[in-house]
Amino acid sequence: MQPHGGVGKIKELIRTDRKGDGQKRFVAFNLAGSPVIIIAISLPKYPELLRVAAECALQAHARLGASVPAPLEMGISDGVYFVITRYCHPRNRWEIYRQSRQVLTWLSEVTRRTVVVPLPEEIEREFVQPLLALSQYSELQQKERDGVQGVLSELKSGRWRPRLVLMHNDLHRGNILKASELDTHDWPFVIIDWGGLRLAGYGVNDLIQLALDLKLSPAELAPQLKIHCELLKCNPLQLRYYLLCAFGFFLLNPSFCPFDKLDETLRISLEYLDLSVAKTMEMNV
Repeated sequence: MQPHGGVGKIKELIRTDRKGDGQKRFVAFNLAGSPVIIIAISLPKYPELLRVAAECALQAHARLGASVPAPLEMGISDGVYFVITRYCHPRNRWEIYRQSRQVLTWLSEVTRRTVVVPLPEEIEREFVQPLLALSQYSELQQKERDGVQGVLSELKSGRWRPRLVLMHNDLHRGNILKASELDTHDWPFVIIDWGGLRLAGYGVNDLIQLALDLKLSPAELAPQLKIHCELLKCNPLQLRYYLLCAFGFFLLNPSFCPFDKLDETLRISLEYLDLSVAKTMEMNV
């Protein structure tokens, strides 16, 4: 800890995660009493989760730069995996809301920098299979089930040509912290908790979940949807397809699902997206 400035007291950081992330966190302070680093250690019940999360953070940092804090140090000590990261102060809801435009700009830049055209085998794995899984989901209403079949038809005919983007997969205000004075980037915040990272994920999913958490109105979200349509080369109505694919992926991969109630979250997300898309189309007119 000493090389990173942590030579004062150590205090456990209590978190109330919905599902837990397999680790305990401690804050180390310097002699002046200021928090300087976070020390995370893996729990015996989940020995691999912390290592995977740290490696994901490194991958995201490599793609997105200093807005993603990279671990200062990571390894094994006395048979326990540990990760040391720089301490960043949390922000309250009002601070995040004031910076929401910048956060949304950052997110559109993530899409701009990472968007790719999928290979045929990726279309099958990342789009067709999740949609098929969702079409058989018992909690899905018949109207939505028919909608999923429509997306499959659009995909098969080539009327929808999807793109893949980097996806955080659990982007909410709690994972947006104040940037440290030592950070060398232009954003006033950093994004943490990259354990659910997908380098080839679904556009719009992060945007919708973050906008819901910030309680943005459909009118406030509409300009961002327009930007993402341009980046994903799709029309506003096709944004819904990405959200359906993301939730189909969660059905097939429960360990990636950040929601307690998938069916309820899907319904809320689709309703919110539909209202926002309507505002986007009004803008286009």
